[in-house]
Amino acid sequence: MRVDADEVAPDHMLAFRDAYGALVRAQLAEMLKKRDKAKERRVDKLLLASRKKLEENGGRVLIRGASRRQRMRARERAKKLRVQRFAQAAP
Repeated sequence: MRVDADEVAPDHMLAFRDAYGALVRAQLAEMLKKRDKAKERRVDKLLLASRKKLEENGGRVLIRGASRRQRMRARERAKKLRVQRFAQAAP
């Protein structure tokens, strides 16, 4: 989005500058942030470990944790619903 300064009325210039300035700062915040090399090294180490784990397991990763439990519960609920619908449709 490109807006020329002469398209903005003079009495709205301050409000425009505040809004547009906030937008520009938000877009540039990531580039202006100081680098945290220690954090980058930690992230790289974690990525390397996860890739190594993938290679060791032949590309398969066991999913554990809350997301797996939620999926398993949803599967069980769906299974029970299918059984109930089939029982209702049968008679």
